Amino acid sequence: MIKLGALWKNKNGKDMFTGNIEIDGKSTRLVVFTNGYKTEDKHPDYIIYLKEPKTGEAPSAAPSGDNPFVDESKIPF
Repeated sequence: MIKLGALWKNKNGKDMFTGNIEIDGKSTRLVVFTNGYKTEDKHPDYIIYLKEPKTGEAPSAAPSGDNPFVDESKIPF
C-alpha cells in the first residue's frame, strides 16, 4: 500500500474528517462528511470534497453541481 495522506476527526464531535493527501508531489486538502442522505445500503457512507484554497494559495478543482447525498447544512464553511 502507498500512503497518500492523513485525516483527522473533528474535535467538536461532528461527523467529519479533514486532512491532506499528496499525489504526484501535490498536496490537496480534503473534507470528508458522513452521507446525510443515505437511505439505502448502495448509497455511499461518506462524501469527499476538496477544500477551498486559502487566500494566496493556488486554486484546486472544485466539485461541480449539487450532490444529492450531502446535507449541506452540515458543512461548517
